[in-house]
Amino acid sequence: MSETSFIVLGLLERLEPATPYDLKQMAQLSTFNFWSVPHTQIYTECARLADAGMLSEEHEQTGRRRRIYRLTASGRKELAGWRATLPRSPTSCATRRP
Repeated sequence: MSETSFIVLGLLERLEPATPYDLKQMAQLSTFNFWSVPHTQIYTECARLADAGMLSEEHEQTGRRRRIYRLTASGRKELAGWRATLPRSPTSCATRRP
């Protein structure tokens, strides 16, 4: 798992369900100050995480035929495990969800 993987999982946790475009838009508002990634990498990473079982993927049958992603239990577990390794300090911006 890469830094990109965890950022995609974290963004998706906040937005789900979401398309890669939704994640790109949120990344521009929240993470681009410290994480600059081509938007195509977000699309690629979503597909890779879905193949790994971390995300579920739904295809729209009509219209733009977008791919809509949600975290799976495996994705939530991986994200929680990563968060547990982060240093804890009063200035830490890492949060835990119940």
